[in-house]
Amino acid sequence: MREAGALFGRAVALAPALVEARVRLARVKTLQHDDDRAAALLDQVLAAQPAPRWRYMALLLLGGIRERAGRPDEAIRLYGEAIDARPDGQSAYLAMSHAMYAAGDRQTASKTLDRMFARALTPSADEPWWDYLFDWVDAQRFFQDLRE
Repeated sequence: MREAGALFGRAVALAPALVEARVRLARVKTLQHDDDRAAALLDQVLAAQPAPRWRYMALLLLGGIRERAGRPDEAIRLYGEAIDARPDGQSAYLAMSHAMYAAGDRQTASKTLDRMFARALTPSADEPWWDYLFDWVDAQRFFQDLRE
């Protein structure tokens, strides 16, 4: 993990506008329990108004950071923005519902899941979180092969 962080850090230093490197470095930082550094990177990503997939990823990661920091209202708002960015992204609905449930709002948590289920999502629905570990173009081809 340390090596990945160093490599993504180098990528950010060499190409500061590269959103993907910042998101991936932020993910490494969250795994290293360095939420402050991760949040700063994610704030930079969001300020750059990235493509919807990267916005979704940044919002999910930042929501998790806010949730761990005991700021559920902010986490829920960020998860809602992630849903707006990628309405078929199941992870955002699940994260939002979990945060609501943990905050004691079980009814709204349930309604959030109902919203997700009403979308009648399929295994091939657009969910950036699942594709995140792979290159998105190759991941879709890889997952299609597995589905077949």
